[in-house]
Amino acid sequence: MNLEAPFFSPLDRLTARFLGQQSSDTAPLFLASAALLSRFTRDGHVCLPLGILAGRNSPFPEWPEMPAFAFPDLPAWRKALLENELVGKPGEEKPIVLDNKNRLYLCRYWEYENSLIRHLKEMTRKPATDLSKIPDALQMLDALFGKGNDNLQRKAAEIALEKRLLVISGGPGMGKTWTAVRIIRLLRQLAGQNVALCAPTGKAAARLQSSLRETGPDLLPESAMTLHRLLRPLHDTPYFSHHAENPLPYDTVVVDEASMIDLPLFAKLADAVPEKGRLILLGDRHQLASVESGAALNDICLAAGGPASFLSENVVELQKGMRFREGETIGKLGGFVKAGEAGAALALAKEKGVFHPVPSAAALPEMLSKKLAPWLAAYFSEKGPEGMLDRLDEAKALCALNHSPFGVESLNNAVEKIIRSAGFAPDTEKWYRGLPVMVLENDYLNGLFNGECGVLFPEGGSFQACFRSPQGGIRKLSPLRLARHQKAWCLTVHKSQGSEFGQVILVLPGFDTPVLTRELIYTAVTRAKNGIEIWGDEDIFLKGVQRRILRFSGLAEGLQA
Repeated sequence: MNLEAPFFSPLDRLTARFLGQQSSDTAPLFLASAALLSRFTRDGHVCLPLGILAGRNSPFPEWPEMPAFAFPDLPAWRKALLENELVGKPGEEKPIVLDNKNRLYLCRYWEYENSLIRHLKEMTRKPATDLSKIPDALQMLDALFGKGNDNLQRKAAEIALEKRLLVISGGPGMGKTWTAVRIIRLLRQLAGQNVALCAPTGKAAARLQSSLRETGPDLLPESAMTLHRLLRPLHDTPYFSHHAENPLPYDTVVVDEASMIDLPLFAKLADAVPEKGRLILLGDRHQLASVESGAALNDICLAAGGPASFLSENVVELQKGMRFREGETIGKLGGFVKAGEAGAALALAKEKGVFHPVPSAAALPEMLSKKLAPWLAAYFSEKGPEGMLDRLDEAKALCALNHSPFGVESLNNAVEKIIRSAGFAPDTEKWYRGLPVMVLENDYLNGLFNGECGVLFPEGGSFQACFRSPQGGIRKLSPLRLARHQKAWCLTVHKSQGSEFGQVILVLPGFDTPVLTRELIYTAVTRAKNGIEIWGDEDIFLKGVQRRILRFSGLAEGLQA
């Protein structure tokens, strides 16, 4: 296999060569296996599935750019790998692990996966204090959720009272936050439980806190935080202050947008939950998986639906929408996309005037100008940063890619040209009043976290970056102190996770790309609260809805054992 092929990154080549230097085995099969393992892990898979590749000749339809290589049959491949001193079976201290299901792992990913399986098993084996036995529990359940065996929100609350682990999955408007608020009230009123609220990104945490305040402010924790802030990372290491030997100081941890959590972080979170503590996960398993490795929430929900899973009584998938009326365009379109009904989704989008063909990338600036002009005028008419932050999420263009004529970079530049030509900003200044920025990494020094959005606003002869404070009000700092960030007129769909926008424009790439998947389109559609438009080519849309995200791991199978 040609390791210099574009299919492999410099990191993949370096990994293969380093392992080859540490081993007496420099055969092409071992080097190819090492490079592929690095590439698959980098693409978000937890392992390399030998069974899918064995006995075949690359390239494959799934990976058309993979260089030509004839893979041996499975027994021969297993034998060759296990003869290498760097490859071991589960439990052996080797840098590469080959399990009995023919999955090849980097050792740390095998450990993360099995650590998470072990902790989830412990949470189901060791019961929490059964709060449902408290005399007032039944009365409170009736008052908060009503009665009825088919009431899934009530079922979730009963699980939260009786067990240490609860997973609530469901799409936007299904009532996840509504249910979580009432569960928190139950836990705090019945047992005085100390509850932590968190989410993977700063934006998601801020939205969670806002949603909880709107739904029911009494008896709720003062603020939501990011998972990293909750676990407290140790500087310049992959480790956290809180772990099994130093567990979190909370009785219950509630995590929103759990589909965004990658496998390593999921394992470290589970490790840090106290021995008798509760873990409540909220998320939509049909959304985009984490940017990094794994699709843990989806695997957990899949496992719970299996015939032999120990999780079957810990997972509730909400079915009935509370936000979208049956038949409303956003909800119905999202349902068709989620189900992979590409033709029905396109037909509905065209019928409702949601789908807009884009003849070429050159047409996008004019289309954006017509669509965004009223919103931009209202946005720039605001007198202060608070009003601009209020209006910032009223409209948003979302893209699948960063670098493309149809991507975020190009569209942000196009919107800026519209703004400057309308006189809302000077022609030459880099910074201007109202420029929205999104933080792209956790900044513990300034208390800003990945995904948080702010606006630049003039004050005292200079600009200040203005963000919402978790305690309410606005916090300000010089833009020069901001960690890595980007303009936020337009965002990738990945960066939009955990957010909600009044009007959404999904701009499809002008060409087919593996990035465009059913999960990405579904996530974009369900970011919209009041209206959705899809701009692009019909065939590209159909291909995207038909393509699924594929993440190889052993988590779902391990959770069914």
